[in-house]
Amino acid sequence: MTRSILASIIVPVYNVEPYIDQCLRSVLSQTIRNIEVIVVDDCSTDNSAMVVKKYCKIDNRIIFLQHDKNKGLSNTRNTGLSYAKGEFIFFVDSDDYVDDNYCARLIYAIEKEQADVACCNVLKVYDNAVISPYKVRNENASFPSLITPHVMNSIMSVVWNKVYKRQIINKEKIKFTPNINNEDELWWREYCLLSSRVAWVDGNALYFYRCRQASLMRKMTNFERSYNMFEISKRYLAFAKKASAKILLEIRIRFIFRALYNMTLFWMKQLGGLWNLSWLILLRIMDCRHKVLVIHF
Repeated sequence: MTRSILASIIVPVYNVEPYIDQCLRSVLSQTIRNIEVIVVDDCSTDNSAMVVKKYCKIDNRIIFLQHDKNKGLSNTRNTGLSYAKGEFIFFVDSDDYVDDNYCARLIYAIEKEQADVACCNVLKVYDNAVISPYKVRNENASFPSLITPHVMNSIMSVVWNKVYKRQIINKEKIKFTPNINNEDELWWREYCLLSSRVAWVDGNALYFYRCRQASLMRKMTNFERSYNMFEISKRYLAFAKKASAKILLEIRIRFIFRALYNMTLFWMKQLGGLWNLSWLILLRIMDCRHKVLVIHF
């Protein structure tokens, strides 16, 4: 009888030749053995594919897929999801790496707490080998917890450093939206909206996030970043109509104040000389948001 696959680890690849070796070694070293590693190459122009093929020869748990043309990160992850057979889904970026117990500890947490998603701590790794903690959660938030807009906003909106249930993803047809940056945030919020409970693995970091100078997010201008966040919020607001009336109201309130906050932050950086006035406006926006949320929730 064929052994069922417990976890699918999706690794999108694009021009990461210096880093993909460490990434694959880390995911293939997981203490949980019944995994599949779905590597999707989005038409890399370096030797990333050659490195992956080398690992395919020594470990048959790797499923290597190659796009016939460059389709972007969202579509690359969607390709991985379409092939996944594991009960649980993990995303690992191909320039990052994970602890040997990454899968085991997150799966233990999601099952123990009967949650729909579990998260772990992260360390930043810089090109000069410096490592520092990465704040991916609000320390005032307590876990395990029911997922509310407040809890959702207490956790950094990235899809790595977490484990998800494939059943929820397939049932609700949750996909990454092409042609936007910060696609993680929209996908994460949609998944949360269709889930009920989140768990957290405390202790040492299990995910190592590499900070590279060539990162796409570092190339975005302030205007592009602000516009991109507005687009994400707008799309999420449309998706959020599936939620209850109370949750939808809270999401709309947070959306309005977030838009005001982002616009003020953008003009602060553009105008430069009006810092004192701009900070006063930001503080007033945050204070007003807090009072509105307290009154209604």
